[in-house]
Amino acid sequence: MALKAFGVTAVALLAWAGPAQAQTCPAAPAVTGEFAPQGIDVSTVSRTVRPGDDFFRYMNEGWIGKTQIPEGFWDYGQTNVLMATIDARIKTLVAESAQDSVTARAPRGSAAQQVGDTYASLVDTAAIERRGLTPFRAGIAAIMGAGTRDSLARAMADPASSTLFAINLFPADGQWRVHLDQQNQSQPMLGLFNRDAYEKTDAASV
Repeated sequence: MALKAFGVTAVALLAWAGPAQAQTCPAAPAVTGEFAPQGIDVSTVSRTVRPGDDFFRYMNEGWIGKTQIPEGFWDYGQTNVLMATIDARIKTLVAESAQDSVTARAPRGSAAQQVGDTYASLVDTAAIERRGLTPFRAGIAAIMGAGTRDSLARAMADPASSTLFAINLFPADGQWRVHLDQQNQSQPMLGLFNRDAYEKTDAASV
């Protein structure tokens, strides 16, 4: 179902560049595996729509026709497929690291040990409840003690602090511009990550 990645290989680029350039450029290493260049998935290309009339439908008619938007999604595409794949792999890596950390198979200081210990601390709700707000008291005191806008701005400027604003820099009209977003809604701090998290009734969700 996944739309295969497409692109032009380095070998083809060398051929287009001509003999003089091809002789001076080192050969690119062969790329293999799931994300190797594989051309265009022609099964998505329309057999009836002309590309000059509607290029989007021309390229994607096959995908649109065979893909059902899953329950709970307002749209669905290759980005969703990729995110689900990566999320599943991350979950597997974290679970394996957590198991290695518990069984002491992961060497101290290794990525597996650090990831495993971090995960274990996050799911140890009993220890979190015992500590209560103690770990946060210093940060809360700094926020509550910010009596002016300037002091609050300095607190939010701390790299370890959250902020009400998302600041992005991007080039526009030949110069860099600063774009300020009030409260980044794509990463809500006070909310669960999707509708299912509120509606599921299994023990973990509850």
